[in-house]
Amino acid sequence: MLFNLFGDVMRKKYLLFLLIALLLVSCGPSLTLIKLDKPVISYEVRDTEYLVTMDCPNPRAKIYYTTDDSDPKVNGNKYEGPFSVQFGNSIITIKACSVLVELKSEVVECKLETPKVSTPEIVFDKTTKLMTITCEDEK
Repeated sequence: MLFNLFGDVMRKKYLLFLLIALLLVSCGPSLTLIKLDKPVISYEVRDTEYLVTMDCPNPRAKIYYTTDDSDPKVNGNKYEGPFSVQFGNSIITIKACSVLVELKSEVVECKLETPKVSTPEIVFDKTTKLMTITCEDEK
């Protein structure tokens, strides 16, 4: 009886082991047990530049980023604090991910474009001697 009980317990443990092994083999490396939160990219428009800041919901995670549209998981710079990005002639893409030990979050991106400024239109009325300055937003 005791041998039978021991055999049943061992059989159940063996079946559980086989089930877990089958699960791991069928899921392979895509099995993700923990998901790391993505960083948040924000920016402030200054005179001739953007001031970019990043934050991660997990305070222990480090943030890695790029400003050349490349993958921050491969060749990112470690975020140490707010940094400036000068306005340019093209759109600047900032990509970032959070890293905690070997766990990496999904990549987030933020596209920065030089703000468009409209040319003002100045009209002077000689009869009323009034000057009107108008400026329309570009779309």
